[in-house]
Amino acid sequence: MGAHRRIKFCYLPGVLLMCLALCSCGASGPAFTKAAVQEQQGVICDSQGCLFQWSYAPSRTYATNIFIQSSNYLMPEGKSEAAKERLKQTQFPIQIESSRTTRIIITTDKADQQGNIPFVSKVIEDTTSNTVGGKKLPSTQPAAIEDAVFTGLIDQKTKRMNILSVKGKNLAPQAKSTITKVLDDAQKQPQFPDYPMKIGDTFTQRLKLQIPVPGLQPVDMFNIVKYTLRKVESSFALFDVKTDFELATKNSQMQMSVDGGELGSMRFDMQNKLPLDYITSGDMRLTIDAPDVRVTIKSNSNTKMEYIAK
Repeated sequence: MGAHRRIKFCYLPGVLLMCLALCSCGASGPAFTKAAVQEQQGVICDSQGCLFQWSYAPSRTYATNIFIQSSNYLMPEGKSEAAKERLKQTQFPIQIESSRTTRIIITTDKADQQGNIPFVSKVIEDTTSNTVGGKKLPSTQPAAIEDAVFTGLIDQKTKRMNILSVKGKNLAPQAKSTITKVLDDAQKQPQFPDYPMKIGDTFTQRLKLQIPVPGLQPVDMFNIVKYTLRKVESSFALFDVKTDFELATKNSQMQMSVDGGELGSMRFDMQNKLPLDYITSGDMRLTIDAPDVRVTIKSNSNTKMEYIAK
């Protein structure tokens, strides 16, 4: 939250739980005021604009909080008699209300001789709550990353986090891959351009995602995320965020369509070089028309990611 926004599916036996989680340049805008063309402490601004970069500093502590709420509707319709009989085993449509809270603490150390920054990370909370068909299920906290400590290096050139070791009691085999994915998702948005931006300038990211569909092949899609710089102040910059969906899967035996999108905003901390918060909400409708079944998935989601430098 963040992370980016991506679409994630959580599996519950017999039920598909869709959780919307943590996801190129335009014309130059007007020039900044005299105050805005100064160096904004962490972010450098001049007459050409501001050069944004998300980076972690040595010897600091960072907290990332991700909050997700989603409402999801799944409706398959059998076209053949055999498909209709199979679908009778489950009561459709299925309405799923989901929420997820993830909290991550990252502590950095002094940079090494190559400029890489050692870090220690811990997921202190990763809980989900789901209501399926009006029945509330108990909250869960995956044991795979519970109480685990992850150490690694932040690459000086790419600014990406690379996990080197995982320590903890009773860790599940997938612990390293789980935390790697959490950290990667938290850093996917945004990837700023390597040129200065002025007010009104834009940049776009294409984030690939995969949606599993019961009884059918997964559907590959792209989130096309467009960022527009709207305001620059001494403490933060404000970006508008607009996301469109695009199908990537091609299948001669299925007809598919996707509609909807997301709108939101991101405030970027000019001093600490990371987002202050990232807030989006939106709707999606995915329709899959296969030879013996037609599946409709509708989703409404609200996501908030907070990044705090201590």
